[in-house]
Amino acid sequence: MGLILLMGTDLAPLFRKTGEMAGLSFPESYGEVLSLEAGSQEEPWLLGRVIGPVNVP
Repeated sequence: MGLILLMGTDLAPLFRKTGEMAGLSFPESYGEVLSLEAGSQEEPWLLGRVIGPVNVP
């Protein structure tokens, strides 16, 4: 469970940016957005950590 929480926290900026791109608006005082659905974060987290540093245009 700790690993799921770590992944969710690490992916929070991506979830917020995705929400904003989808047209959701968040108040200024609103923090980050994250998902705690166990089992759905391993792949995006791994891909973000492996492919993210490459910065393919």
